[in-house]
Amino acid sequence: ATTKTGTKVRFLADKKIFGRIEYNHNTILERVREAAFLTTGLKMIFIDEKQGTRDEFCYQDGLMAYIQYLHEDKEPLSEIVSISGSTGRITVDCAFQYIDSVQENIYSFVNHVRTTDGGTHVVGLKSAFTKAFNDYARSNALLKEKDRNFEGSDIREGLSSIVAITVPESMLQFEGQTKGKLGT
Repeated sequence: ATTKTGTKVRFLADKKIFGRIEYNHNTILERVREAAFLTTGLKMIFIDEKQGTRDEFCYQDGLMAYIQYLHEDKEPLSEIVSISGSTGRITVDCAFQYIDSVQENIYSFVNHVRTTDGGTHVVGLKSAFTKAFNDYARSNALLKEKDRNFEGSDIREGLSSIVAITVPESMLQFEGQTKGKLGT
C-alpha cells in the first residue's frame, strides 16, 4: 500500500530501428523543464542514468516562472503579466514581460507541443497587443484623430511572451508534418 501517485516514463531506443543512438542530455532536460512550466504544480524528475544526474522541476507560477527563467540575465522593463481564460473547450494561457531589447520573442505551444512556426494563436496574440495599445492611446488622447495607429512591430519591440493553448484533438489542424504551425 502506498500514497504515492505519478507516472514513470522510461525511454530506451531500439538500435534496430534507430541505428546509432545518441541522446542529447540538454535537449531532453529542456523539454522536461518546459513541460513543468506548462503544467503548473506538476513535479517532473529527469534522471539520466548514463551521466548519473537527477534534475527536478516544479513551478507553482507556471508561465510566469517560465518568463523569469528566460529573463534570468536580462534587464526587465515591466512586471510579468499573466492572463488565462477559456471559451468552450479551448483554454488560453499567456505571460509576457518587456525587457531591454530590440527583439520580440514569442514562444508558442498547442497542447504542450511547441509550435516553432507560430500559427493562428500567435497571430491572435500579436493582433491583441496592437489593438490594446492603439485603443488605449486613442481613448487617452495619446494619439490624435489624424495620427496613424502604432505599428505592431513597434509595440512588440522588447516583448517576450509565451502563449499556450489547449484545444480538443477533434478541433486541431496543423500545417505540416512536424506540427510547427497551428492552422485552426
